[in-house]
Amino acid sequence: MKRIFCLLAILYCTSMPASEINLNDVLQQAPPETEFLEVDDAFRVTADYLGDEILVRWEITPGYYLYRHQFEFEGQGVVINNPNIPDGLDKDDPYFGPVQVYYKHVEVSMGINDPASEFVLRFEYQGCAEAGLCYPPTERMLRFVKTDDGNFTAPAGVEEYEVPDTIEPSTTNEPEFIGEREMLSEILTGGNMWLVALAFFGAGILLTFTPCVLPMIPILSSIIAGQSGQLTAWKSFKLAFVYVQSMAVTYAIFGILVAQAGGALSGFLQSPPVLIGVAILFIILAMSMFGLYELQLPQKIQDKLQDVNQRQSGGQYFSVALMGVLATLVVSPCTSAPLTAALLVIAQNGDVVSGGFSLYMLGIGMGLPLLLLGAGGGKWLPKAGGWMDKVKAAFGYMMLGLALYITSHLLPGGFYLGLWAVLLIHASYYFGAFRKAKGALSGLGQIVALAFFALGLVYLTGAFLGNNRLLNPLDGLLSESTLSEQHLEFKKFNSLAELQVELAQAKQIGRPVMVDFFAEWCVACYEFEDFTFKDRRVQNFLNQERVLLLQADVTDNTKVHRDLMQHYQVLGLPTILLFDDEGIEQTRLRATGFESAEPFLQRLQAAFR
Repeated sequence: MKRIFCLLAILYCTSMPASEINLNDVLQQAPPETEFLEVDDAFRVTADYLGDEILVRWEITPGYYLYRHQFEFEGQGVVINNPNIPDGLDKDDPYFGPVQVYYKHVEVSMGINDPASEFVLRFEYQGCAEAGLCYPPTERMLRFVKTDDGNFTAPAGVEEYEVPDTIEPSTTNEPEFIGEREMLSEILTGGNMWLVALAFFGAGILLTFTPCVLPMIPILSSIIAGQSGQLTAWKSFKLAFVYVQSMAVTYAIFGILVAQAGGALSGFLQSPPVLIGVAILFIILAMSMFGLYELQLPQKIQDKLQDVNQRQSGGQYFSVALMGVLATLVVSPCTSAPLTAALLVIAQNGDVVSGGFSLYMLGIGMGLPLLLLGAGGGKWLPKAGGWMDKVKAAFGYMMLGLALYITSHLLPGGFYLGLWAVLLIHASYYFGAFRKAKGALSGLGQIVALAFFALGLVYLTGAFLGNNRLLNPLDGLLSESTLSEQHLEFKKFNSLAELQVELAQAKQIGRPVMVDFFAEWCVACYEFEDFTFKDRRVQNFLNQERVLLLQADVTDNTKVHRDLMQHYQVLGLPTILLFDDEGIEQTRLRATGFESAEPFLQRLQAAFR
């Protein structure tokens, strides 16, 4: 290039008077040719052995930099603990996006255990020159040899990596991540039915006080409170027993159908016509609690049932069983780890017996507190008088709340919270928030009523802000900067074709991907957003590893959504898929059901490191 420029300069000079020609000035104007260093010269690597630790250094030539996320370390003939990779400087890279990089120098330390007499540290890194050249990922190794005094000599320099013939395969000290779903799947496939029964019964008890199961309590309570005549503990327990059994059996049958039919059946039960129909049923039951009318079977049917068994009131038990079925199918739609474990065993292994039995035991565990509620129903519920009317009214408000709860995604955001505000404020007035209390018990009730009134005002404020989140109604009062720090930014996609394009593009630049399946009717999906995705440790890790965040909103349950979920065998929500930088899903590390920040972070680390 410089020769061509000189030739042009000489030709130019021949056309000018000699007095005006200064060849040195012309040559000084020639653009210098950029000469890039070899990768080992641009990034000089040295290392020290410090007894139970190895320290690796990179001296970075000015004008060059290293990527933090491209470091990989592997021990051969030695156990390598988690490398301590320091934070770098933020850089908006034209290829990788927001990344962290190092200038001048960087040191990485790592602990070691059980070194062989000769071991190798294999590592990978990648860097670029500011002038515009990026090196491909570079793989090098450092060889350590044990001396007579028991120490290891520090390597003289790095070598081109080659698979050693005499060194043991690589090991790490990171424990294999085993989540709740994976553990329960192993129990299921182990064949010990007693262990299966115990594990899933216990898991059901733990699920009792989650948003997926809590709505069951007011439904059963309203049934018990709505009984006419003398309510004994035995009768209350029988009602609860029928309710729980219908719930557990439905859970098992529905789980088997979902596992064999895919997520489409679950989506159908969350479709607007079904939800609106069930909400209307809850409103009808609520009006009955308020004493507007009394729900009864037609007189002819009552007479026939009375002829069969005058004392058992079979119509009551049939109604209770029906409510247990409806509550299981509609009120508790979210996916948990035990549920997913059983569904996967049925879907992948075809083991309907083990999967169905485990789901039945899960339902029994979830229903245990309901049985206790029924057993004590005849004692803690007032027998007659004004207090009984208030108790029934309280359950009436609960039923109205359930009608709102299951139709939340069908209502505009501000309107949804506004209805909750009206419901709570009306309940606070009904229960005497602003009436003079008479006695300690009345004073306690007034405190609760005032709390309802205050919460109603909060929801009313959230309604004016246009929010629709019960757990975070004042979201709009936070500054935009605070919101941007708290929320993960997902890129939305709608179909399988769109996802495959995103995965292919991410694979080209070596970027891992996290895919979140979300629906507005999924309570646990919002738990992920409010608690797990806002955790600073989770956000920092996802940013450091440059994870591409994708989200599919399958609320509408269209054919496109069903095809997408069927392709990846998504049996319920929430489900989060993790793809490595080669575009391969880490199926063993798929997250199903809500998971708090700590175990979810461990899942991410196992998938992306």
